[in-house]
Amino acid sequence: MKCYGITERDYRDSTHVTWAARNGHEGMVKMLLGQEGMKPDEPDYWGHTPLEFAADAGHEGVVKVLLGREDIEPNMQTLRGVTPL
Repeated sequence: MKCYGITERDYRDSTHVTWAARNGHEGMVKMLLGQEGMKPDEPDYWGHTPLEFAADAGHEGVVKVLLGREDIEPNMQTLRGVTPL
């Protein structure tokens, strides 16, 4: 079984934070963002961010966690010019 590092990405260039945010795992988002090297708004291949996925899916708790950080850019645009909020 292959082990993946905390900062590795999948074939869509998504991070672990992206997957946790997309699926509403608030506790996992908090835990991952507490790890060295993790950033809250790393975009995937298409420019989608964890905040965008969480907001789009209605995961209010995850959105609050992400917006509560000073190192997030809530107005980051995707390649199509879409913003999370």
